[in-house]
Amino acid sequence: MKLPNNKRTTIILGILCLIMLPVIIILAGHTSANGELDPLLAELEHTKGLLEYEIGMTAWYEAVQLEKHKQSASTIQGLVNKIAGLEQEKAGTYQASLVAYNNQVASYNALLAERDDLSGKLTRALILVREPKIVEVVKVVQAQGKDWVSVGELEEFLANDDTDNVTVFVGSVVLNSACEEKAFQLRERAFEIGKRLETEDLTPPEYKKWYGETIASDRLHCINKAVIGNEVWYIEPSDDRIWIGAYLD
Repeated sequence: MKLPNNKRTTIILGILCLIMLPVIIILAGHTSANGELDPLLAELEHTKGLLEYEIGMTAWYEAVQLEKHKQSASTIQGLVNKIAGLEQEKAGTYQASLVAYNNQVASYNALLAERDDLSGKLTRALILVREPKIVEVVKVVQAQGKDWVSVGELEEFLANDDTDNVTVFVGSVVLNSACEEKAFQLRERAFEIGKRLETEDLTPPEYKKWYGETIASDRLHCINKAVIGNEVWYIEPSDDRIWIGAYLD
């Protein structure tokens, strides 16, 4: 029996459909599965990338930290070496300073010994100088002294007198160079040759006027004065300087 051509074709197509149906189902299922896995695969790929980046960054950070640690260790060792060098240098400097100090102490002790020796000599000299001197002075006091004939006569008397260098007193005295003691001695020396030589006390303003210097307000300065004609001459007994102090009417 023969099938019509269209029925034969229908059967063949049916058989082909039956054969292809599993393939189509498998392909359809595979397509469906791929459609669901693609986002997961993409997420896994992204996460993998992040992990690889993090691993790379971690390795870089550890490398940097290791390099910093090495540099720090090197710096610390350098500082340790520098401190050791400074300590050694300090020790040398200390030893040099100690030697210099000891030398200074030795010099200072030598100066102290020299000072003590000089102090002893000075003390002995002062004791000798300050010992009371018994001086017997034979004086011929004129009943009436005369004024000076000329400035030359006064200057000659002062040149031959040693009151400006030596002060001598009658009785037990301590030698010194007070202004009044020189003035009194010079006056006595003039009286011994029959000349009138008086003493004069200068007030602070007068001292400022004649000497150009200031003395305390409660001090006076003793000098001598001589009359030559109508002129009053002042004498500084410590150095024999003379000058006109006033004129008589």
